[in-house]
Amino acid sequence: MLEGNRGVFNTKRGGEMRKIISRNIMVITVLICNFFISSLIFAGMNWTQATNSAGWSARVSQTSVVFDYKMWAFGGMGELGNYNDVWYSTDGASWTQATSLAGWSKRNGHTSVVFDNKMWVIGGVDYTYRNDTWYSIDGISWTQATDSAEWSGRSYPALVVFDNKIWVLGGMNDSGSYDDVWYSTDGISWTQATDSAGWSKRYLYTSVVFDNKMWVIGGMNDSVVYNDVWYSTDGISWTQATALAGWAARTAHTSVVFDNKMWVLGGRNGIGFYNDVWYSTDGVNWTQATDSAGWVGRGLHTSVIFDNKMWVIGGLYLDAYNDVWSSTGLGVEEKSNPAKAGSKIDISPNPFIERTSIYYNIPSKTQVLITIHDITGRVIKTLVNEEGKEAGSYNVEFSKSDVGRGKLSSGVYFVSLKAGNRLDSKRLILVK
Repeated sequence: MLEGNRGVFNTKRGGEMRKIISRNIMVITVLICNFFISSLIFAGMNWTQATNSAGWSARVSQTSVVFDYKMWAFGGMGELGNYNDVWYSTDGASWTQATSLAGWSKRNGHTSVVFDNKMWVIGGVDYTYRNDTWYSIDGISWTQATDSAEWSGRSYPALVVFDNKIWVLGGMNDSGSYDDVWYSTDGISWTQATDSAGWSKRYLYTSVVFDNKMWVIGGMNDSVVYNDVWYSTDGISWTQATALAGWAARTAHTSVVFDNKMWVLGGRNGIGFYNDVWYSTDGVNWTQATDSAGWVGRGLHTSVIFDNKMWVIGGLYLDAYNDVWSSTGLGVEEKSNPAKAGSKIDISPNPFIERTSIYYNIPSKTQVLITIHDITGRVIKTLVNEEGKEAGSYNVEFSKSDVGRGKLSSGVYFVSLKAGNRLDSKRLILVK
């Protein structure tokens, strides 16, 4: 017992106790402040369930892309085995079957991207490990670009579009895991950038394009699970951003680029499944947006950016799921700025096919920055960047040929105007 409880609480002991109590109060105060600050920062991250039972059957290891103003889901594995069906949705709640039997075989562990205004399905495993490539413009009719790419058949590689090329990174088959990197400009002929990247052989990891670099995030090799992060500007030389990211080592997670950040969502390791969400602006420092999202912890799900939201689709915990969730609150359009009044953007035509004009006014002499963002928040074109622009009304043209040698995909973009401390943004829609 404390001496004070026996009536011998002397002055010295009382002073020590007051110091301890004071320190504890300070710690508690800091924790409370941190809690409220965190709550304020992440109050906007609300996960909403679009549906708990999409039209497609519960499954894992499917793939998803955004194309033609729709979210798409391809193949995967469920209770009845592998699938080669194709589904799409404009809201995440209602799903329409484009085809029950696509041209490519029933499979899981494949990869998908949008490239050259087409949707692609590449690799995976059916009764054997595949190295075929397929594309479609409508999800119904599929064309085989090649039945035997130069890289070996494999499942769970990473797939990205970078520098006007499709890139295949790593993966696994019966021979083991890979750390090779391949690219193609047409999906038919493939060139090996390296047979041994800096990161260790792995599969069930993620790769994104961010800050003009390709990134490799987490994954596993045999029983080893990683939380390292790597990047490259050419696919040949790779730099380790961090060996130990803030999030726990994991595999079967998803990653997206949104609001000028890289995100890691869910996944699993030997301990269990996660439903936490993390983000980073440099691949080194990671911030936890939430330790418990609305959806149950899972792996082998898919994630996309659509309608300025992050989406989590399907996946596995104890069973396979066919639920769909979205989150808003940290995107391009949702940034709160009370100083917005005073600037204005008008766009005509909008939607546009080839080119459009952006009209804006400046209430007073100031610095003006006008940028075009894609749906992930990435800046794809700077139209105006001027110091001391005089007050007045102006216009500037934007053409799809200004970006990617004219190969800018149809879809939703954003025009952002920063005039001094005033911000304004508006949707811009490209159609073909």
